[in-house]
Amino acid sequence: MAYPGKISVRFETFLALLRDVCEAIQRHGFTRIMIVNGHGGNVDALRIIVGKLTRDLMHPVRALTYCTLSDSAEKYSEILEDQQGVLHAGEAETSMMLVLAEEHIDKDAMLNAPNKAFGAAKNRDVYSFIPYDQLSETGVNGITKNASSQKGELLLEAGATAVSQTVVQTFGL
Repeated sequence: MAYPGKISVRFETFLALLRDVCEAIQRHGFTRIMIVNGHGGNVDALRIIVGKLTRDLMHPVRALTYCTLSDSAEKYSEILEDQQGVLHAGEAETSMMLVLAEEHIDKDAMLNAPNKAFGAAKNRDVYSFIPYDQLSETGVNGITKNASSQKGELLLEAGATAVSQTVVQTFGL
């Protein structure tokens, strides 16, 4: 695999895991389930999984990606200096990790990361798979040098608030 520590699972495994979790939640009496996603690479798979689980479990299963909700995306663009939203290991994710697990951040590497923005797709009308290691040699996409725990606190709060409001609105709570 391209990067040390990377773990991937097959679509079938992802579906089976989420099915088992949703079935267990349903057995405890919950009839409305929201899957909160934090990885852009899961979005397309979750669209398929949500449809399948909703039909199979006969209760609404929904999914959201915390960083692309309108409210969080707007706040994130106000907080971040070098990017509009969350990019892999960029300013946003590094800032949040400085709050959640600072001891795991190599600050020298953070300050000396490649610091370039994620490359945009050349043709947005045609989907093509591009291996991630062709987009980033280190796994970093975005700018890390301006990450801070202060931004991380603001990003986490904005994300949590947006998720909470979306769940309440979606399920009429």
